[in-house]
Amino acid sequence: MPMIGREEAYSKFKRLGFNSSHFVWFLADLKFFETSKGYVFGFAVVGDVTLFALEPLAPDPIASFSEAWDEVCREISPKISAFISVYDPFLTDLKPHGFRSVKIGSEPWVKLTEWMPSGNSGKGVRSARNHAVKAGVRVEEWVAGDLEHDQKKRELFKEIYADWSSEQWLKLSGFTLATDAFQRMSDRRYFVVKSPEKIEGYLVASPVPKTRSYYLEDIILRRNAPKGSGELLTLEAMGALNRDQAYEASLGVVATANSEDEAKNTDLPPLVRFLLVTVPSQLSAFYNAEGMELYRKRFKPHRWADINLAVRCPEGMNETVAWLKSFFALFRAFKPRLNISARLIRNGILRPLRRYPVTITVCLVSVAVFLAFNHGGTLQDGDLSRFGFVGLLPMNEWFFRSVVSDFFYSGAFHFYTCFIPFACLLAWSEKTQRRSFFLALVALASVFDDFVNYAVVIWPFKHYHPSIFGALMSEKQVGGSLLMALLLGLQITRFQKNRELLFVVTSLITVLAIVFVTGEIHILLLNLNHFVFLSFGFAIGKLKFEWERNQSRKHAKDRTPKVSSEPDEPLPRDKAA
Repeated sequence: MPMIGREEAYSKFKRLGFNSSHFVWFLADLKFFETSKGYVFGFAVVGDVTLFALEPLAPDPIASFSEAWDEVCREISPKISAFISVYDPFLTDLKPHGFRSVKIGSEPWVKLTEWMPSGNSGKGVRSARNHAVKAGVRVEEWVAGDLEHDQKKRELFKEIYADWSSEQWLKLSGFTLATDAFQRMSDRRYFVVKSPEKIEGYLVASPVPKTRSYYLEDIILRRNAPKGSGELLTLEAMGALNRDQAYEASLGVVATANSEDEAKNTDLPPLVRFLLVTVPSQLSAFYNAEGMELYRKRFKPHRWADINLAVRCPEGMNETVAWLKSFFALFRAFKPRLNISARLIRNGILRPLRRYPVTITVCLVSVAVFLAFNHGGTLQDGDLSRFGFVGLLPMNEWFFRSVVSDFFYSGAFHFYTCFIPFACLLAWSEKTQRRSFFLALVALASVFDDFVNYAVVIWPFKHYHPSIFGALMSEKQVGGSLLMALLLGLQITRFQKNRELLFVVTSLITVLAIVFVTGEIHILLLNLNHFVFLSFGFAIGKLKFEWERNQSRKHAKDRTPKVSSEPDEPLPRDKAA
């Protein structure tokens, strides 16, 4: 059989497409070849490499793949062959023909009859969804025919996409990464998420015909979309697909590489294994692969499909050279484009300042004080007396000393062992807690931590052990360790499992560390305030968690959003546009 046209290939896809990305064949610039036995291959030639996108469409009933591959080799004559993004079962067909493979990702699939995640592990998604519902966010389905003929709606999609992609310094848009929301619209489903002010994003569900499933291909949100919009949009789209008897939904491929993958690919050439497995596994934190995987896990997929890259080296060519050529050919096929602009650079600098203003301010002030007063070493007695908190001082000085003393440290050891974990806890708390709550907690704790310390730890000794009380009152205190203990207790409540056990273990470590490193009895008693503030932080976190859960349930009880086929009112345009 000869090369076939795009429309003929599409007609076969509508019966035989089974890979979640087979629909992407018809968004990319590919050629199509059909064998005499009915296999259809989608491919592109880049230099010496023939890149086959996904598995071929297999005839029903399935014929011999070996015969089909022999026909491809005769008619197309690929020099270096590479199959991109194929599932594990297809590797069994490829290995007898000299292909070697490497895992490049995982794809989560959600069974649509279980689209609403239940249990403790689904709590995060439900909470985010309820938060969006509380903010007045809702989801609508737009009819493809209306969208196709409504220029304003199409422009709105383009506007949202431009806003979403404006923060990407490198754009990849070719081959299996091709996107076009307006191609083959009659076979796709379109959902939009809408706040009271405007359309905040959209989701395009593309069909996987053979399994009656869908690929949630494009989930595009404005950069400042309300919290929980993505979760609400995904859940409601899956609910609508389930009501139409669809079976599964793919949440998209997550690029993964870890130590387990490295162990599985020991037969690859050393340089290839290093570049495609070891390096990505070490750099995964920088491109947030674990974060993307964790996000998808919150939807409780019922299975994860491994995604692989398979390459065959021709006779007489070094295998490492064949892999490297395939890698660079694939990169070229993705059509990389730099998206560097003054706005992107400015936002790259300003984003940390906007996201972590408290952490950055505290860190800059603390480091400046350490360099200016400690000179990198021990704090002088005069400065300790001027800025440290001392209970013997008049109470009108307590407010000033309580705040200022948090930025001073007695010496280099105190600074490095206390300030560094304190800064990490500040950043973690600022990232995960609501901004207004975090600011209020840090401000109140900074001002009143020494007041609370006096009332809970020091004052009782006035009546029971006056001599110890005098020693405690005269002790000069500096450092942000009390606030650090408070935040540690608060953040322990962020863990979904075993947080009570974690609190107990942390408490024991805190108390034992204080006992073992403290030489004087009054200092030991004073340092027990860290356990007190750890307990306060844990209690605050638990109360906050219970209150937020009750509020989410209250607001979401009677406000479950419905997916409608048409908007119930004219859609608002983005005012900024």
